[in-house]
Amino acid sequence: MKIIFPFLLGLCLSTTLYAVSIEINSEIIETMTAPLIRDYIKVDIQRCFKEAFRPLLNSHQPGDRNNFNPGHLTASALIFNPTEDKILLIHHKKLNQWVYPGGHYDQKKDGDEHFLLKTVIREIKEEVGIEELKLIPSKWGAAFPHFFQVFPIGPSRHISQSEPSHYHFDAAFMFKASEEYPFDKIHGTFWMSLEELLSQYQNHEALKDGISLDTCALCLKGHQIFKNYRNQLGELIKSGLFQWF
Repeated sequence: MKIIFPFLLGLCLSTTLYAVSIEINSEIIETMTAPLIRDYIKVDIQRCFKEAFRPLLNSHQPGDRNNFNPGHLTASALIFNPTEDKILLIHHKKLNQWVYPGGHYDQKKDGDEHFLLKTVIREIKEEVGIEELKLIPSKWGAAFPHFFQVFPIGPSRHISQSEPSHYHFDAAFMFKASEEYPFDKIHGTFWMSLEELLSQYQNHEALKDGISLDTCALCLKGHQIFKNYRNQLGELIKSGLFQWF
């Protein structure tokens, strides 16, 4: 019998290439190993991101929402339907735009570890009300973000706050959820097809239906990352890595 180690290797790889998803609940979140914030810089190969992220790592309180030099931590969620052809968007009242869920890291609510997966789960529950989620593990581990983004934020003169220009250092996580939740535009949440997002982006139709080109691009980026890793797993299977010989 020809039995070799690639079977076990392939089994290991499958956990990092989106072959599985993790049912999310409070117990799982509490028992997951939280990556240190300094570990985040190790998992993104883009030099521009590393250079932008470095000042935050060198600051004393990277998670402090009142830290505006250079900025502070946020986390966002790309939530796909089971067939992966739609993404969940919510209406942002201040911006008057449709965006994906997300928000600021909150030390009081999320703990001292800068565990941004906990942040994004909390934001999803607060903004959308979804209790049943499936986390798509990233290739670096379940608790790691799938990708990062740095947003410049202009000065705010909102009646409830006054903030100088700063940056949001955002960790993006990807999930799946059922479409059965009764969401629609009237109530501030709806499922947007990726096909329509792509059409808007390719035709430069900014702000159509209140969705910016940046939102289109980031949703499509997340979906492409999703597809790339799944395709990598498919190529490994085709190559015979999982065969007995």
